[in-house]
Amino acid sequence: MNVRLADFDTIIFDLGQVIINLEPQKVFERIESLIGHAHPNIPELIEYTDFHLLYEKGMLTTSDFIAACNDMIDAEISEEDFKDAWNLMVGDIPKKRLDLVSKLKETHQVLILSNTNEMHEVCFEQRLKDENVGTRGFESFVHHPIYSHRIGRRKPDSNIYEYVIDKHLKEPSRALFLDDKPENVLGARQCGLQSIQVQYPDQIHEILANA
Repeated sequence: MNVRLADFDTIIFDLGQVIINLEPQKVFERIESLIGHAHPNIPELIEYTDFHLLYEKGMLTTSDFIAACNDMIDAEISEEDFKDAWNLMVGDIPKKRLDLVSKLKETHQVLILSNTNEMHEVCFEQRLKDENVGTRGFESFVHHPIYSHRIGRRKPDSNIYEYVIDKHLKEPSRALFLDDKPENVLGARQCGLQSIQVQYPDQIHEILANA
């Protein structure tokens, strides 16, 4: 499936599994190694528990989030060790995808709309700067990176799409949103955005083949 870019003024990208590869298994393995045994609740740490949702909305500090995770798995992992483990989720950021985003920026408004948290933002932004010397992270590749924990809203709630529309769009129907989660795609459509589910990361090159 591909689209006619002439039909859109704005392209909006999710990050995880769209631009950035994610590696949850590495998080599980590192936490198990830190506590010295398997624990049935470890996979739930990256699922959407109440405290994880609050963290992604910026309503919980990193320290409090780590404490809540420790409570869930009956552990006492230090903040430094937990951050190292948590950030293993952030995989590589292929240059080919960044090149596509940069090319689109020449002709369209390009946004990022990501459910993310303070630890992961610090991690992927620093990685971008390290791997692309002279850049300012995603600000150098898109017009506006929008992160859930900074605005107190997260997908698929309608208020996050309304925020994007109010702040950045003149005509929602001329914005294309690409996200890997069906519930986020549906939420965007219900707010008037054109939206496509990305079922594997490099599919964005097929969808935007004429970019």
